[in-house]
Amino acid sequence: MRKKVVFIRSTAIGNLMDGSPKVGGIAVQLYFWAKTFVDNGWTVYTMSPHKAYEKESVCFLKYRNWGKLDFLHEWLHTFWVYLQYRPDLVIERGAGRSLYPVSRLAKLFRIKMVLFGASDVNYEPGKELISGGERNKRLFRKGIPIVSYFVVQNQHQHDTLKKNYGRESMIMPNIWGKIESPGNATTTDVVWIANLRPLKRPEWVLSAAKALPNYTFTMVGGPDNKDLSYYESVKNEATALDNVSFMGSKPFWDACDIVSKSKVLVCTSTFEGFPNTFLQAWSYGIPVVSTVDPSGIIASNKLGVVITSENDLPKALQYILGNNGTYEALCQNVKSFFAENYSSNNALRRLLDYCEL
Repeated sequence: MRKKVVFIRSTAIGNLMDGSPKVGGIAVQLYFWAKTFVDNGWTVYTMSPHKAYEKESVCFLKYRNWGKLDFLHEWLHTFWVYLQYRPDLVIERGAGRSLYPVSRLAKLFRIKMVLFGASDVNYEPGKELISGGERNKRLFRKGIPIVSYFVVQNQHQHDTLKKNYGRESMIMPNIWGKIESPGNATTTDVVWIANLRPLKRPEWVLSAAKALPNYTFTMVGGPDNKDLSYYESVKNEATALDNVSFMGSKPFWDACDIVSKSKVLVCTSTFEGFPNTFLQAWSYGIPVVSTVDPSGIIASNKLGVVITSENDLPKALQYILGNNGTYEALCQNVKSFFAENYSSNNALRRLLDYCEL
């Protein structure tokens, strides 16, 4: 009997598997989805910009950028994959111009396709986080009406997709693996992980470190290639503080190790969809202090503290770390909530039921 086939249209998974420090949240989530499909007996195809190969039972198809002709290549390569491998399901995540050819050809071949939401702004026309200018944004918007199914991360994405495009979706937060054992020893009180961009507001962490000299802070993240000067200014200020360890870019698994040996994860972003760093922390039973609260789950389940201003951050950290009873209660809430809600196998069953597969 033929195994079911899923094509995860992305070149990001290989970067994570190969230990690249330049790995974003999309790569992490697609990696976990790929492994979950493999574990449940599916054949998984995805893409590599380097070569065709197989690793961890995931099949990588070579996809090399054609420069100015790459939009044509997106059509031709997708057509070839659909014709050659006849996937039962196609997955694309985030926002990009490729959504149009991928969804259009999926409809032609009668293949079910699901788009996973990423950033909260991607279903707000004109605000999408897409490189390449307005033309690429228009192509993304043109592809949305053709997509078969949508999985979004929170209520905001659900509502904006419905309001702006009239499309329904299933809300399903990011997935992760099993609950992990804590690190061998705590090496930092507070950890912050993100690309160093102004919208991530790393300066809030530096301000908190100055206000709380008796606590240790670790910052992990690489530069946004569009603004190296911003990265350097944050790095210089961080390294000047005795209680801050500035780690720069780290491969995903190294970042997991750093998180496992911390007490609290901090998120200071202006907006997010559903940060993978939350699951990174919660898989170790670690609470969060955050400016974003997807669908209100942090506050409603007591998984940490939600803040709204820079001045709130040191107060929240002092509240959590300065009271052992409070901290232990939050950790227990996190462990229970994670075990109940982020099983990758349960998520796969929900996805396949939703897509009628």
